Parts: sequence; C-alpha cells; structure tokens
Amino acid sequence: MDRSVLGCRLRDRGFQVVEPLKCAGHAAIFRVRDRIDDDTESFVAKVVCLTGLDAQGQAGAQQEVSLLKGLSAHPNLIAYRESFLEEAGILFIVMSLAEDGDLRRVVTEAQAVKRVLPEPVVLSWLRQVLLGLEHLHKQGVVHRDLKSSNIFLCGGRRHIRIGDFGISTVLQSTAFASSCVGTPAYMSPELMRNERYDYHVDMWALGCICFELCTLSMPFPASSLLQLAVQVMETEPAWSLISGRSEDIQEVNRCLLRKDVAARPTASATLRQPLFAEGGRAALGASEE
Repeated sequence: MDRSVLGCRLRDRGFQVVEPLKCAGHAAIFRVRDRIDDDTESFVAKVVCLTGLDAQGQAGAQQEVSLLKGLSAHPNLIAYRESFLEEAGILFIVMSLAEDGDLRRVVTEAQAVKRVLPEPVVLSWLRQVLLGLEHLHKQGVVHRDLKSSNIFLCGGRRHIRIGDFGISTVLQSTAFASSCVGTPAYMSPELMRNERYDYHVDMWALGCICFELCTLSMPFPASSLLQLAVQVMETEPAWSLISGRSEDIQEVNRCLLRKDVAARPTASATLRQPLFAEGGRAALGASEE
C-alpha cells in the first residue's frame, strides 16, 4: 500500500497524518489528529487491505469493526473511534493512542538493565488486563491474539488498555491473517492442535504474559515453531524461574497455564483470587501512589 495515497485518504476523512508508525505488506499504522475539531489529541489509524475478500466479505469486516466501538467503552480497552471502508477494499480503523508504550517494551527495558519488575506493579497490570478480558468475554468476544505487545500503557505506565481485540476476527480471511491472528509464543495447546477454542485461549495467553512479567522470559523459549508446539503441548514451564515471587502469584500463573482447558480459570474467577479481590485492591492501589 502506498503511504502517500493512504495519507490522502485519511485527510479526505478529516484526519491529519502526524507520522507513519508502521507500513508493511497488507497493513499500515499512522499517528493522526482530527483536523475538523482542531484537537491536539492523537489517535492511531490502522489501515488493512481487504482485497482478498469479495464485496460482501468486506462489508462484513467493516460491520464487525463498527460493533467494536460500543464494546470498547471500558477503561481497560483501547477505544475504537470510527472505521470506514474505501472502494478499493481498504479498511481504516481509528482508535485511541496509548502514549506510554506497551508491556513488551517494559520487559525489553527491564531485560537491558537486568531489573526485576516490582510485584505490586505486575499485579496491578494483571488485574487491569483481567478486568478488560472479563468485559470482552461477557460480551462474547475472544481476543485470540493477546500478548504483551498489544497491552498498552498510559497515565505514566500505571493504566492498562488492551488493544487489537476483535481485529483478528476481521482479518482471519485476509492475506494479513498469517501475521495477525495468533502469535505462536502465546498460543495455547488447543490452538497448537488446531482444535475448537473459546475464551480460555486468552487466559492461557495471560498466563504467558504473567510469566513474562515475573521472569523477563517466556515460559516456552523454543528455537523453532515445531519445538515450541511440542513444549506447549507436552512440557511444563521452568517454574523455578518464578520461585522468587509470592506463592499467590505463582499459583495464579500455574492455573492460567493449565493445559487442560476445562481446568483453566475464567477472568472472573481469577479476579476473585485474594491477591486481586477487594481486599487486595486497596493494597495494589496504594503501591502505585
């Protein structure tokens, strides 16, 4: 996709392109501002090529994204502002921008200086992700591509917003799907086996993120996709790496990474655990002040 052409299309829709954030293959991401409101607030415009779909499929994809606008009215979800489909089969999705990066960047920075992330901060982030997932799952939405790089930070890295929820559903029939739907390092055993799945895949991914935040490493550090699949389906993470953390967070992490789907907890059930429940909420809030 031509960057200048996409910029013109966005301007025609009333957005000023501030800078390109990513342009590759069948997708592009821009930082934009609203020209009509003359607002200094920045947004993210994600542009996806839907030329692999027929007209009905393209219209369905746009409708799917439009439904996300109401769904995203939650403090722990990236807000979807609007979407529009161009005649050439190019879908534009405008959403809120989280200025403070994502959890993957936090992990990378901590790795560089060999600094352990404080457990109260990790718990606060995990609790906010759980609240966002609980909202999605109650609305019947499975994220399917939850990972540290699409959990965004704002408010001085104190506030969490989950991004890219629902996008995987829109992209599953497009040429961009292979790089967007499911990230192997966070994929559950049932996804690895190409079985039917539900919201439990998000809970497994959260278990991977929990392990990542607690240890600054992935639970299944394979060197190939085949090796990763075998590890995910047949072996346990190196639990000794998390032994320095509290018993409570270790137990939560073990529950989230249960290979038996039926034994894996829901977001609501996990939020009822003592370290996330009402009693622990005040302590978590105090730790961030």
